[in-house]
Amino acid sequence: MMEPAVNARIQDMRIVIKVSLSEEEAEFDGKSLSKEQMAALLESCKTCTEPRGKEFLEMFFFAFHACGLRVVDVMTLQWKHIDFARKELRKIMIKTNKRHVIPLTEPALHILQQWREKREGCRYVFNLVKETLDLDDAEALYKARNNATKCINQSLAVVGEQIGLPFSLSMHVSRHSFAVFALNKGLSMSVVSRLLGHSSTDITEKVYARFLPETLSAEVAKLSGELINLTI
Repeated sequence: MMEPAVNARIQDMRIVIKVSLSEEEAEFDGKSLSKEQMAALLESCKTCTEPRGKEFLEMFFFAFHACGLRVVDVMTLQWKHIDFARKELRKIMIKTNKRHVIPLTEPALHILQQWREKREGCRYVFNLVKETLDLDDAEALYKARNNATKCINQSLAVVGEQIGLPFSLSMHVSRHSFAVFALNKGLSMSVVSRLLGHSSTDITEKVYARFLPETLSAEVAKLSGELINLTI
């Protein structure tokens, strides 16, 4: 009902008075990779002979290892956002318009080092958008985001089919997989919430709590020693 140019300028400028759980939940569709599926995808990346397809897989794994970085922030990531000495990523996230600090794991740093070798002198880390893209131009950013997301997800979907995934693989899956992995490794809900850049821990709990059988079992197991003397 409105011109695309107008929508592009205002879509990320809404003033959120109260956190809407339904909006945050909408970005999680229940699709995440198991350890076995992640291993199969990694093997596919190592053996991929199609250059662009391999690059997309590397971006997927970077998003996963960079604490579930959203695709729009992967595509707009600049070298100035990376502090190799401190092993940190500091960036104003596109969706929230808030500065976010992410500790970079060794796998994430390894991927960045590989890309730094072939992208020396470039503005953006990954070649998903034009070097001339103006992030303050809402319409240009909107178009670039849609084009890049569509391109990378189409490629990932093909790989997902090849390794037998029961759902369509996309960049969003890397974010959700990180969250489920992190929580099942024992990271607290509040820590995972901060790493994901959620505006409230309640959102993280509501979205991901049902995917924690491993964590919940481990937590209950801790009580067994204390409860053994209370049995009837």
